[in-house]
Amino acid sequence: LKESTRIAFGSCNNQNLTNSLWDVMAERNPAAFVWGGDAIYADIHLGNDWTKFPPLPIMSQATPDRLKSFYDVQLKDPSYQNFLKTTN
Repeated sequence: LKESTRIAFGSCNNQNLTNSLWDVMAERNPAAFVWGGDAIYADIHLGNDWTKFPPLPIMSQATPDRLKSFYDVQLKDPSYQNFLKTTN
């Protein structure tokens, strides 16, 4: 019988919202974790340009400083910190 390896996958994480899945994944003790999509959301939606049809979103693009700041928020999340301790 072969030994199995558990790998966790994640995406679409908003650093400003509580993510209850970190605790669930930590309980499953994965050998590795793969970010398959957004680890943070750093572009900011400012509103819509209603002079166009259909209306177009007005976005503030991520800057290096904003990226660092938002990743810092994610890294300080206690559930995320606990999850990181469970992976290799």
